[in-house]
Order: sequence, then C-alpha cells, then structure tokens
Amino acid sequence: MSGRKPRIILKTTSQNPLSSSPSLKPKKVVSTRKTRQNSVSLIEDDNVKILPSDLTKNNIESGKTSKHDDEYESVKKKVITKKIKMNITVTEQSENPKNEPFHFLFQERILPREFFTVDPVTLARNLLGKVIVRKNGNQTIKCKIVETEAYCGVQDKASHAYGGKITERTKHIYQEGGHLYVYLIYGLSCCMNITARAKGEAGGVLVRAVEVLEGLDHVIANRNMKNLSKLGKELVNGPGKLCAAMKIDRSHCTHDITKDSEIYIIEGDNQPFEIVVSKRINVDSSGEYKHKPWRFYIKDNIYVSCKGVVLEITTSTTIFTQKGIPDEQISQVSSPRTVSVVESLEEYRSIPKKFPSN
Repeated sequence: MSGRKPRIILKTTSQNPLSSSPSLKPKKVVSTRKTRQNSVSLIEDDNVKILPSDLTKNNIESGKTSKHDDEYESVKKKVITKKIKMNITVTEQSENPKNEPFHFLFQERILPREFFTVDPVTLARNLLGKVIVRKNGNQTIKCKIVETEAYCGVQDKASHAYGGKITERTKHIYQEGGHLYVYLIYGLSCCMNITARAKGEAGGVLVRAVEVLEGLDHVIANRNMKNLSKLGKELVNGPGKLCAAMKIDRSHCTHDITKDSEIYIIEGDNQPFEIVVSKRINVDSSGEYKHKPWRFYIKDNIYVSCKGVVLEITTSTTIFTQKGIPDEQISQVSSPRTVSVVESLEEYRSIPKKFPSN
C-alpha cells in the first residue's frame, strides 16, 4: 500500500417493498478498498447506475463537492422519492378499495348546461341543496339553495312571460337554461331567477332563500344591518335579501352560470333531506295558478322565507349524473365548506371587531 490512502466504495441495494421475490436481498452497505479509482455504485429496482466520484478524504474534510457528487445526490433523491410514492400507493389502495381517483373526493363540478335545460318544476326541485358560488374580487361567498319557486312561462299566469309577452325586461326569460334573469321589485330589491328549458322557451326558477356556507363576514358587510338576531337568518331568508347579501343585481342579467366565472352553481354535500311542497308566495292575482304546487323548500331549514301551507313532503332526489359529458367541458372547483351560519355567527360575535361599525 506504501503511502496510498484507501478508497471507499458504497454499494446500496434497494428492494421493491411491494415485491415478495426471494431473489431480492435487503439493502446493505458494503465497504471495500480500491487502489486506482474512486467510485460509487447505486443499484435501483430497475436500473443500475455507476457514478464516479471524488469523495476523497480531503474533499470531505474541506466541505468541497464535485459535479459527480451532485449527480450521486440527485439519483439518491430519485430512489427515495420512488420509495415514498410506493408507500403512498399502498396506503391509498388500502383506504380506497374501489381505486377511485382521489381528486374526485376533494373537488366538485360546476353544474353543466344539461342540468338546467329541463322543465322549471323539475329544476326548482333539483336546485335544492346545490351551492351558489359568488366571486367578487378576492371575496368568495358560498350559499346553499334552500327554497325555490318554479315559473312555467307562457301558460303560467304568475310568470312575466304569461301569454307570450316579450319586453326589454322579459326577453331574458327566453334564454337557454343556465342563465340568470335578474329583475327589480318594488323599485328597491333584485330577484335572481335561473332560466330553464331550451333557448326560446320561457321558464325559470326564482331562488327565494339560501343558507350561507362560506364568506359570512362578506355577507354581513354587504347587508350592513345594524341589528342582527341570534340566528342571523334575516340575512338571506328572502329573494331580495340574498341578492343584496351576495351583491347580485341587474348587471348580472343574462350571466351564464355554467362557466367558472363570478357566479356559478356546484353540487352540495349530497346529504339526503326532506322537501316540502307548497303553493307559491305572493301570486294571489294569478287565478287558478296561485294554487299550483310549484314552491319547494328544505324541511326544518331555518333560512326558509316562510312555511306556507304544506301540500306534500318528499325525499330529495339523487345527485345529477354527468354521463356522456366530456370532463374538459366541466370546470372543477373546490368543494364547499359545510359550516352552519349559526356556528359562524357565534364565532364572529366572539370577535366584535369583525362586525361592520354601522
């Protein structure tokens, strides 16, 4: 050896944790001497890479590294990353026996056009439990629909389109399903309607009440109410109130809610609930149509505008299926955070500075 310093070879063998093959040996580190060249052998599951290195004693002591050292660390990192991913795969398979894509568990889809191009009565019922998302700058408000009314167009004496009437205001009822029809009542408040049916066929659904799931601080600021009840249900328990709370006005008329924009609708938590069927509110001058059972609301929800005469109670329908609709045509967004308004109000009351001053 006469004066020459020993060289070290590191051999690392990694075993596939999913493989039970007896031919693979557990990983080990072997130290040996070599007189002419330094080298590091790194053996992966599928490939064998031999990288020269200058890991001399002087380099280690001086803290210097070479290009080969960086290559060695890079390959080492890839091996470690691969093993971590393999462990995650094992965990996912045990927790998700159906092998369903995990992103579907954390994302909801914007309701597509086909959801809205149905008759108004069907749409009014199916909208219960769905979530309106309102984006305004950096503010986001999410509200669950808890009360709706159907207006069936030309033959419905309570509809703005009754008798085929078309004016600058009513022409928007004839939009294709999935658009907003927003109009002013009493010269003060806006009402938000969602169009139904195909283009040119009048019909729509009035959203009468919602429940705030997210963005309660923005709702409180938008309503600017000096006195707020313990439950805070007066924030959104009416068609004019919810429009004010979500800052929806006539400028949003004709807005397409099937696209990822400032207003759209997504699936809710899909938990079953009971639907109450009753007559519509404030349509007494519509003759025999005032008795139509075209109002729907979620039973026992405190944010419903008023109870009315109960005509029927049914269970909620199943979620909308998007069969035959390409994924790229349906935008994906984060699923709603289901926190009740009552719980949120208690949180806000514990921090008075979060309330508006007037």
